[in-house]
Amino acid sequence: MDTIQSVADAVRDLADTVLISNQGMIAVVNSLAVHGEMLRQILAAVTEPAPDASPLTDLLAQLVEADQAHHALLVKIGGGVQRIETDVQSLLRR
Repeated sequence: MDTIQSVADAVRDLADTVLISNQGMIAVVNSLAVHGEMLRQILAAVTEPAPDASPLTDLLAQLVEADQAHHALLVKIGGGVQRIETDVQSLLRR
């Protein structure tokens, strides 16, 4: 019986850890979405025709592209963590 209890405790601890990780990933994804929108606004502002060519526009475009790639990756990670959390909760209910 002690073994079953210790396994149940370990699984509960794992579920808590996954839940906390999931919440952290969601916060990161939301933060990146806000930053991405800010960068899109900056990019729109600096793409207005200027009298002199500036490398800033290209650099900002690269930054937005990198931000979008990071956002997509974190969304995938968050989805994976949510599936793990669901699986762990399902195991706990058995």
